[in-house]
Amino acid sequence: MQEAKNIDIIANITNNIIRGICMGKTLIALQGSARSGKSYNTMILLIQCLLRTDFANNLYRLNWLARYKQEDWEHTLEPEELANRKRVLLRKMKRQSVSVTVVRKTMPSIKNTIYLDFKHIMLDMGIWEEKRMNKTEMTYSFPNGSTLEFFATADNEQKIRGAKRDICFCNEGNELDEMEYRQLRMRTEDFTVIDFNPSFPEEHWLFKTLSEPRTFHFVSTFLDNPLLSDAQKDEILSYKFTSPSLWKIYGCGEFAIIEGLVFPKETWDTCSINELPINVKFQQRIGIDIGFSGRGDPTAVVLCYTALINNVKHLWMQELVYEKGLNEKMLAYRFKTYNSIPKYIDSANPLYMQNLEDNGVQLLHPAKKYANSVIDGIAKIQGYKLHIIKPSTNIIREFNNYCWLKDRHEQFTNQPIDKFNHACDAIRYAILTDRSQRFNSKHIYSKAELNLGF
Repeated sequence: MQEAKNIDIIANITNNIIRGICMGKTLIALQGSARSGKSYNTMILLIQCLLRTDFANNLYRLNWLARYKQEDWEHTLEPEELANRKRVLLRKMKRQSVSVTVVRKTMPSIKNTIYLDFKHIMLDMGIWEEKRMNKTEMTYSFPNGSTLEFFATADNEQKIRGAKRDICFCNEGNELDEMEYRQLRMRTEDFTVIDFNPSFPEEHWLFKTLSEPRTFHFVSTFLDNPLLSDAQKDEILSYKFTSPSLWKIYGCGEFAIIEGLVFPKETWDTCSINELPINVKFQQRIGIDIGFSGRGDPTAVVLCYTALINNVKHLWMQELVYEKGLNEKMLAYRFKTYNSIPKYIDSANPLYMQNLEDNGVQLLHPAKKYANSVIDGIAKIQGYKLHIIKPSTNIIREFNNYCWLKDRHEQFTNQPIDKFNHACDAIRYAILTDRSQRFNSKHIYSKAELNLGF
């Protein structure tokens, strides 16, 4: 394998991770604003550990020595336990390979974000070898025997309780359940890194983790990232004038309570697909919001189930697609098992719709737009008792951030911000049928008739 090329890093992030490890901390918590580079630079550091086991071994040694001094192992541990820990240290100092696990909630999120970061870094370093990437197992094998694996907790619960690894990276860790995080950390021998945007409520399990003695917690912002373009900086700066709470979170990397949510937290809950009620008649509709590639927007596809239970309207929402860079053929492939379900799509691009139909998509209808269609659609969604089918991480993230716009007097208007709305728009297209175009099928689906296995 050829020698790796040097690439640019953000010193604030890399140095703080190393600093925390050398202080004897076993959890490094990276709290950051949008575009701060926390995930990308963490991956650069992990690749260095995988390539250079002497570097990883020395990090472990410095971490071990710091904990040895701080916790006074000489006098607090039984001689047998102290001897065992010294044997582990000697074994670690002689290891020739390192194992790293990168975790997120869902596999589509991994493939569209952190896996792409890993591949781009390896290509920039000139050391990517396609044959070493097992895309079925999502593992990469390095020439020295080191391994990097990616897995999603929502897809593979057995791996959470499976084999140990040296280093664990919980990317967007606030998406994980506490049990998942605890199981992963329990099976990590060296240290764990977790990164997150502070866009979650105070009752989230991550809050108490940040104050634990073994945690090194620091904050980075987009201002730490010299590689951002002016357009990317302007996008983040726009929060400052549209939503002060979003600016605190995504601009300053600070915790904040988001005011003026379009869908307040008390109006929705989460459930698994198996928790849909039995003996209830459902209607199924799919909403599609086409991402604008010029802004790097994702295409969002949401399957909606609606039902009337005891005179209360219920809406269940399941994320099917949330991905950037999809063309018509790629999106149509994802619909091959949903052709019996009516679909409502953003009508801004008729050619895109035609290409979807040419690629086999059936029951496709344009979602007509009119002067107040956004407000009317939101109002109609608010008329339901809302349930988000897990994991659907991007729907949850949008519901936690989609808020009303403020005017120059800091008063909320009746217009939502034009951000965190891709899945929300897809849901609106699916639900707002009385003012757009009704689908022709009059069939009412029972739970027994629904395909709930996807």
